[in-house]
Amino acid sequence: MNMHCKPPAFKVTPPSHSERDHVSFFHPGYEPPVLLFRLSKLDMTTEGARGVHLGTALRACEIIANNTHGFLSTSPDRADVHAFVQDQQDFELCLVRSHYFYHAVHADFALRRYPVCASFSAWRPPSALPREWAHAQRERSREAHENPEPYNSLFSLNIDSKTPDHECCISGWQSALRTVQLIPETEEHWFNAVGLGDSSPPPASSNLITLRSDIRAILEEHIFTLAPRGREGDLVATFLQAGAPEAAHLYHNRVVKLPARVSMAYLYCRFAWTVIGLVQRYCKHGPPDFEFVDVLPELRPTSLGRVQPNGGDHTLSDSDEEDGEGNGSVERMLLPHTLDELDFSDNEFIMPSPSSHHLFFTDAADMERRLAELESRDARVTALYESSQSDDFTDLYFERDDDDVYPGFSRYRRMAYEYIQRTPSVRACGESEHAPVSDDSEDYSISTWLEDEFDI
Repeated sequence: MNMHCKPPAFKVTPPSHSERDHVSFFHPGYEPPVLLFRLSKLDMTTEGARGVHLGTALRACEIIANNTHGFLSTSPDRADVHAFVQDQQDFELCLVRSHYFYHAVHADFALRRYPVCASFSAWRPPSALPREWAHAQRERSREAHENPEPYNSLFSLNIDSKTPDHECCISGWQSALRTVQLIPETEEHWFNAVGLGDSSPPPASSNLITLRSDIRAILEEHIFTLAPRGREGDLVATFLQAGAPEAAHLYHNRVVKLPARVSMAYLYCRFAWTVIGLVQRYCKHGPPDFEFVDVLPELRPTSLGRVQPNGGDHTLSDSDEEDGEGNGSVERMLLPHTLDELDFSDNEFIMPSPSSHHLFFTDAADMERRLAELESRDARVTALYESSQSDDFTDLYFERDDDDVYPGFSRYRRMAYEYIQRTPSVRACGESEHAPVSDDSEDYSISTWLEDEFDI
């Protein structure tokens, strides 16, 4: 019997795009106006005209204007009321013109100028999520309450896992999967500087999503991001550029299935990270007097000897109350005192790092300060454990990138820190190009050293 051959694979044929199939957004405060960024016309009106989603464009402009509210117009003259884009409160409209000007409300009226945020290190998250993001967060919380996820999906994540959620949240594929950090590991200093959370970096589980490897590569190139869309607040894949036309054709505006653990605040930070990356491509050729937002003081070279956490007064939290104007009170995430106080939908009271480890210090005093913080947390975790039944303590078990949080964990962290201080060549992952070797010439890791020295 002859083997039956299948026809060639189906070829995705996206609509052709020309240079005219994008919308350009300009800063009106200069002569001539300065191009800020471009978005591809991947949306469509009910009449069939191509355009750009108004809500996406407005939020992108606000971020670039350093979280300054404003409005879009087809004229650089902010006094030309006839050029205003109508119904800008209806975020589901479509921008179909070839260019628009973003007028910041609080900019100097005479100069019409506002500084532009062209570096993620210069951007500080607002005190509350924008209204459509806050609405999406409420809808996600309601859905999580009505349809709780299996226990393991909330707690079994590890940052090094290639398949934590077992399928791509966009394509649904269950192979060739990779994890993605919403706030990239390279932005850890930024995370500490803006003070997201209390004094700890973001929890690994809240900062991770799973994508097919090729889709992940497209995401990292600032081609698409995730954002709310529609009255129901669905999170969708939002393609900003046509650099991956097949993927844009298949997945633009497609609803994304994200686990309830994923933080909406971190999703908004990823949205900002993607948009600011686009601005960097266009603002390099502005006039000599073009104004940029300064890099955050905590991230300037003179401050980077050691970036202090919570360097900013304004933080963005999923729990902020949204008042319709984008302002809200900030609630710090504190360690609860009883199991009943725990909110397991976000798991943000014990917060691992987005990067691998914190094992390097400026001096011995700095190491002791960090260890004192860990010992204080250890004491609270131990007290919480002792006040609960032992079989309930599994609820407090959180996988970390370097250690697990459990009663007494700071003792072993101290051993590891002291070992690192004595052996600087050991990298954070526990291996070294010139690590100590035992008599049988096997490479040593931190865990091996602990076992040999302390019989644990």
